[in-house]
Amino acid sequence: MNLKKFGKRTKRVLAFVLAFALFFNGWANYDFSVFAAELTVALSASSAVYTGNDISLPDVSVQKDGQAVALDADGVTVKWTADQNQTINTANNTVVAAGTYTVTVSVIEYEVDENGNLSKTENGELIVKDETSKSAEFKVEKIDLASASIEGVDAEYDYTGAAITPNVSVKYNGAEISSSLYEVSYISNDKTGNATVKVSPNSAHASAVLNEKTKDFAINAIFVLLLLIKYFIYYYM
Repeated sequence: MNLKKFGKRTKRVLAFVLAFALFFNGWANYDFSVFAAELTVALSASSAVYTGNDISLPDVSVQKDGQAVALDADGVTVKWTADQNQTINTANNTVVAAGTYTVTVSVIEYEVDENGNLSKTENGELIVKDETSKSAEFKVEKIDLASASIEGVDAEYDYTGAAITPNVSVKYNGAEISSSLYEVSYISNDKTGNATVKVSPNSAHASAVLNEKTKDFAINAIFVLLLLIKYFIYYYM
């Protein structure tokens, strides 16, 4: 046996074992918490249509690394902000204007000692171990009357001698909207022929209700003809 070669091989093996032990021990004691925790924020609704009335902001739910986070827990803050000059009623979490509203959730995890107590600095401040934040958006959409539908208007009416004014309603995205959001006007509705009903934004909601919508209907002359026949019979027969 070549003792010299055996000694070299032994040294190599020992060096490899030592390096592996140091490597393994380093990873075994590595603080994996330096990797940012994954925070997810979900809203019970992503959007709503402007109504002119208070709209409740959606419920917020949070998960960190797949586990639910209590919004009232220590280190958890939830803050809503508006994109422009909209006002958020923080007392009841409602908004009234169209726009985009953003909720930001921040979760702070503090260091704990070997006894499970919160670690503090010499000044008595809690030591932050990890801090993550995530945002989600909620949109209050403007109403585009051009995409709305006018309901309650028949295709035709008989002339009565008075203006024809159908009692209309307006639907947007399949839901009826408040009549306070729009104004109704009529064109050529006091004579026979083609007439039009038009809905336009109410001036009080002009920033959130856009464009206008029209719907045509016909006013038939049959009633006029009957009146003429009756008049002729009465006076000439």
